[in-house]
Amino acid sequence: MKAIIGIILIILLIGSTVANYKGLKAAQASGQHATRFKIILGVDVILLVLVSIAFIFQFIL
Repeated sequence: MKAIIGIILIILLIGSTVANYKGLKAAQASGQHATRFKIILGVDVILLVLVSIAFIFQFIL
C-alpha cells in the first residue's frame, strides 16, 4: 500500500512540475515576471527529490 501511494505521489509531482515548467516558459516568452512559477517549480522539484529518495530508501535499500 505504501508503494502505491508513493508512486501516485511521484506521478502527481512530475505532472505538477511539467505544468509549472510550461507556465514558466510561457510567462518568460511573453515578457512577464515569472517569480511565482520559479518558486512553485523549485518547491515541486525539492518535493520530488525528497519523495523519490524516501521511496528508494524505504523499498530498495
